[in-house]
Amino acid sequence: MQFQIMAPLRCCILVASSPEILTCVKKRKIINQLLGTIRRGKTAKEDLVFEKEILNDEKKCAEHIILVDMQRNNVKKVYS
Repeated sequence: MQFQIMAPLRCCILVASSPEILTCVKKRKIINQLLGTIRRGKTAKEDLVFEKEILNDEKKCAEHIILVDMQRNNVKKVYS
């Protein structure tokens, strides 16, 4: 796994793992977006349209489930 983080917080320990860089911050600006992000709508109504589009895209949902399962297994191997 290329990118991993373990961050102790007040209430718990955050453990994350990803096959790709999730974001990059330079000079206090985010310059990369997460894979699968979509643009914001100009209105709340348009946001809902975009939300429904991405949630109803079977291919994107299936890919997301596969990636989540893969990462869960990788985290278990390292941190169990």
